[in-house]
Amino acid sequence: MRTWAWLLILPPLLVQAAVYRYTDEEGNVVYSDQPAPGAEEIDVQAPSTYEPPPRPAAEEPSAAPQPAADEQPYTRFELLQPEDQGTIWSQVGDVEVRLALEPGLRPEHRIVLVLDGEPLDVDVGGATRLQLTGVTRDTHTLAARIENEAGEPVAVTSSVTFYLKHHDVPRGQREPATGRQPYIPPSAPPPSDGGNGAGSGGGTAGTP
Repeated sequence: MRTWAWLLILPPLLVQAAVYRYTDEEGNVVYSDQPAPGAEEIDVQAPSTYEPPPRPAAEEPSAAPQPAADEQPYTRFELLQPEDQGTIWSQVGDVEVRLALEPGLRPEHRIVLVLDGEPLDVDVGGATRLQLTGVTRDTHTLAARIENEAGEPVAVTSSVTFYLKHHDVPRGQREPATGRQPYIPPSAPPPSDGGNGAGSGGGTAGTP
């Protein structure tokens, strides 16, 4: 046990003085800084040292990546009219379109209307209220989107479905005319041309 005790205190001795090794009367190997009869001086190498590199200063947390300018530049973009599942009556196919856009349209952006999945070649500009003309009588879908200069969508509205109908006028229908002849059933005799031979009760001439 003493041998290990000496070994535990060996590191400080290495720095302070020479180290001697010898075997005591009990056969234990002893290390000491004091010479003893028969002791052997040990050539102790200078201990190697390790100096850790300086710890880098704590980096400030990087700011959260900011969304690109074109990602969400608008807080509101909705299609208000026509109403979804609404019916529009128009003989010439006029459809009023109203949009809600906040904030206003940026100069580098444009609004595109998409009717039945096809973009319309209509220069909307920044208008949020306009009218389509010549829409056929049918079931249609309508949506709107905002595109940047590269033609990439920046914002898109939900699509709505509407029904365009015409007021049909049946063929051959005529406006009522004044003095129109009344309808006479086939079994009834035609009215008399004059009063001759006709009694006051509306009888027919030639009755026996």
